[in-house]
Amino acid sequence: MSVDAILPLIRAKTSLQVRFGLVLGSGLGDLADALDNPVRFAYADLPGFPISGVASHAGELVIGTLEGVPVAILSGRVHYYEQGDAQAMRVPLETIKALGADGVLLTNAAGSLRDDIPPGDVMQIADHINPGHRNPLIGIETDMRFVDMTEAYDKGLRARMSDAAAMEGIALPTGVYMWFSGPSFETPAEIRMARILGADAVGMSTVPEVILARWLGLKVAGFSAITNLAAGMTGEGLSHEETMAQGPIGAGKIKRIIRRFMTEQACLDRDVAIRAIGLLDLTDLSDTCDEDAIRALAARGQTPFGPVAALCVWPQFVGFAKKELKETSIRVATVINFPHGGTDMDTVLNEAEMALEAGSDELDLVFPYQAFLDGDHEVARRMIRAVKERCPPSVWLKVILETGCLQSEDAIRHASRLAIDAGADFIKTSTGKVAVHATPEAARIMLEEIRVSGRPVGLKPSGGLKTARDAGLYLDLADEIMGTDWALSDRFRFGASSVLDALSAVASGVEASETDGGY
Repeated sequence: MSVDAILPLIRAKTSLQVRFGLVLGSGLGDLADALDNPVRFAYADLPGFPISGVASHAGELVIGTLEGVPVAILSGRVHYYEQGDAQAMRVPLETIKALGADGVLLTNAAGSLRDDIPPGDVMQIADHINPGHRNPLIGIETDMRFVDMTEAYDKGLRARMSDAAAMEGIALPTGVYMWFSGPSFETPAEIRMARILGADAVGMSTVPEVILARWLGLKVAGFSAITNLAAGMTGEGLSHEETMAQGPIGAGKIKRIIRRFMTEQACLDRDVAIRAIGLLDLTDLSDTCDEDAIRALAARGQTPFGPVAALCVWPQFVGFAKKELKETSIRVATVINFPHGGTDMDTVLNEAEMALEAGSDELDLVFPYQAFLDGDHEVARRMIRAVKERCPPSVWLKVILETGCLQSEDAIRHASRLAIDAGADFIKTSTGKVAVHATPEAARIMLEEIRVSGRPVGLKPSGGLKTARDAGLYLDLADEIMGTDWALSDRFRFGASSVLDALSAVASGVEASETDGGY
C-alpha cells in the first residue's frame, strides 16, 4: 500500500511537520495522552496499517507536540509472531518518514541477561543481534536494500538520551538486544547462547523496525524496559502477565527520559531558529515588486528575535531599500547577470556599476553555468574577477553557481574552486528560479572546497528550504565542516524568505507548518 493514499487522510486533519516518530511498546501507550493538540487515527482507518492483536498495544497513530516538539506516535506495533511478516511495520514507518520525521525512538519490553540490569530498569540499545536472519528488506528489488547497519542506533541520539537520563537521575546502561521471534519465551539454552554471542537483553520486537527505519534514512534510538530476568536465571518460569506487571516500572522511566529529551530538543530548536533568523536574506525579486513591497520586506526583516542579515532586491530598488534600513544593521543586496547566467561581459559590468552607484552592499552574480558546462571555464573566471575588481572592500561578491544545473559532484566542486580562486566572497547554491535549488549534498561539497581553500569565503544555501529543521541541517553541516564558530552572518547566509515564518514560529515555541520552499 502506497503512503500516497494515506497522507491525504492525515493532512486533511493536521499540517504539522513531524520531528520524531515514536513506536510505543508495552506499558508506554499513555505517552500518547501527553501530547498537546493531538490528532488521532485508528490503524484500521489508515490503508495498509496493520492491526495488532496484543492487548496492551492500542493500534493508533497520534500526531501532536510533546514538550513543544512535533511528533508522531505509533501507539502499538504488530509483532513478527502475529503474522509471520517482518515487514508488518513498513507502512507505518514510511508514513512517519513522509510526515517529516528524520528520527524514530523505539521502545520495547525485554528480558535482561545481566544481573546488574534487573526488572524495572531501562537499557538503551547500542546494537542488536538478529539470530534468525529474518529481514524486512527481503524482496525489495533495488540496491537500496543493502543498508549499512554499522551504526544502526545513532551515536548522537544515544549520547543525547544518556544526557537526558542523567538530568532525570535515571541510570541508563547500554547493551545489545537480541531479537527472538516469539511468541513463546526463550529457553534457558537459548539464553546461554545469547549471552555467549554478546546479548544483554532479549525480546520479540524492534529489530525489523530498526532495519526498516535505517532503510528509510531515519536515525534510530531504542530503549528496553526490563520486565524480567531471562529464562534460566532465576529458576522460575516466564509469563506475559509478568511482562504486563513489570513493564510499567521501566516504561515510566523511559517516558521521563523521552520527555526530558524533547524538552531539551525544543530548546535546541529554538536556539537554532533564532540563530538562523540572523543569517537570513529576505528577497523580493518578483515581477510585481514595488516600493510598498520593499517597505513591507524591510519591516518584516526586523523581527522580535533580531534583524535578518540582508534584503535582496532588484537593482532599481536598492536606493529605496537603503533608506528604509538606514537605522538598522541589515545590508542590501542585489542581483546581476540574473537569472540565466549569460556571458555578455559588458552587460554584467554595467549592471554591477549601476548597483554599486545605488549603494548596494552585496552583489549576487549568477555564474555563467551553461558556458561552464559547455567547457568554457575562462569566461566565468574573467567575469568574477572583473566584477570583484569593481567592488570596494565593503561590498561582498556572492557568486550563484546554480548547483541544480551543474548536477554532478565534479562540476559543483570545480565551479566552487573556480569561483573562490577568482575572488568570490560567498558561493551560493541557486537563484531559486530553476527546478533544483539548494541541497545538502551540494552544500557539503561547497563547504569542503571553502575549507580546503583556506580563504575567508562564505556559503549561502538558497531556495528549497521549507522548515526550521532544513535550516538546522545546513547549520549542522557548516558546524561539522568549518567549526562551530564559523557560521556567522559574514560567512553564512540562507536565501529562503518563505522560511522566516517557520523560524519565527519555532523561536516563539509555536507549531509551524511546512512552507512552499520559495526563494
